[in-house]
Amino acid sequence: MQVVLLGYSGSVQTEASSNTSFIVQTSTTSLLVDTSGSPVQALLQQKVNPDLLDAILLTHAHVDHIYSLPSLLHILWMRKRTKPLEIVGSPATLKVAKDLIRLFHLDTKESLTSIIRWEEHPQRIGDIDIQTFEVFHRTTMPTQGYTFTNDKAKVSYFPDSVVQKPYPVCAMASDLIIHEVGGLGKNRKTLHDAGHSAADEVAQLAKDLGANQLLLVHLPPDVQLIKEIEKEAKYYFPSTKMPQDSSCFDI
Repeated sequence: MQVVLLGYSGSVQTEASSNTSFIVQTSTTSLLVDTSGSPVQALLQQKVNPDLLDAILLTHAHVDHIYSLPSLLHILWMRKRTKPLEIVGSPATLKVAKDLIRLFHLDTKESLTSIIRWEEHPQRIGDIDIQTFEVFHRTTMPTQGYTFTNDKAKVSYFPDSVVQKPYPVCAMASDLIIHEVGGLGKNRKTLHDAGHSAADEVAQLAKDLGANQLLLVHLPPDVQLIKEIEKEAKYYFPSTKMPQDSSCFDI
């Protein structure tokens, strides 16, 4: 299994990165998690054929995680894609996704709508088993994480959220945990008020869950703060990876 980052920034894009989005893929299956930036261009740059993408998995309906969905679908329609495409999310997130499709009149393109399959809790896509779990981001924004498993690896993704116990059981013993982080432990209250997590508590989560590696995403735009986040996380969990080091992670 491989994770390919398409972007790692938080709400504010930077010159170095678009908003957080990534691919989970095997030799036969490719799953896109969240839609930001220019998805088709990013996929092509990573040698992923958009026409063969198996599913789009949405974590929640905040703008930086869903805004590029209409563009992606429109380009797939223009490319005359015929392969069925699953779009996965919570009921609230899928409602926003459907509203966006209607807003841009993509629902009138029958050759596109006929291939879309709406799913809330798929158990398996291609050769990847999937489990969903709820995380707390904000009271008005239902948000869900995902665990991806095949016969060789397990990857768990905690999107925008406040670290809370009990941790999801499905994320135990992950080979890689991908987790958002907004700042440092000394600013935990401010981060929690905004629905985000601090570096030290994310590192402790990875340790408690028995993860092999931790990858930090949804990073703030301040370069110096990112360096401090990395230092703090590695103090508690040395096997912490930063997205600036590589766009591809083999698990």
